[in-house]
Amino acid sequence: GVKNMIILKDNEVTSNVIKIFRKKIMVDTKEVKKFLGINSRNIVERLPIKNRDFNIWAIKEKDSIIGFVSFKTANDITFIKTLYIVKEHRKKGYAKKLLLKLNKQFDKLETQVNKGNTVMYKMLESIGFKGKESRLGLGTDLNTKPILWSNYKL
Repeated sequence: GVKNMIILKDNEVTSNVIKIFRKKIMVDTKEVKKFLGINSRNIVERLPIKNRDFNIWAIKEKDSIIGFVSFKTANDITFIKTLYIVKEHRKKGYAKKLLLKLNKQFDKLETQVNKGNTVMYKMLESIGFKGKESRLGLGTDLNTKPILWSNYKL
């Protein structure tokens, strides 16, 4: 379980690992792809193999690729872009553990969660994040305003 997870950081995340994530996301549910804002047209751009302009940490356990978080730091604020756990490893605490690791390393974290992603809301609340509606129409459906969450604007 979560105790044996290994975090691969940035350059340790190989092209093979990226390809596995791309495959796993593409066969995931419509709802998950909608929450991630990822589709067949933008997946390569969102999960590039080379020249990434963001950080990526992946979780591995034995030979299983479990999930990843991508994020970018600017002006002391670390913005979490994508958090993804492979379907068969969900509800085991991996996402929370990954977020807690980020929380430890970066003082100011922010992320946007698409409306309706209650699993993510609950998890963020459980680690002390607060959320508010964003005026940015981010995401595919302009009617679903994402909600901006942070661990410092409390």
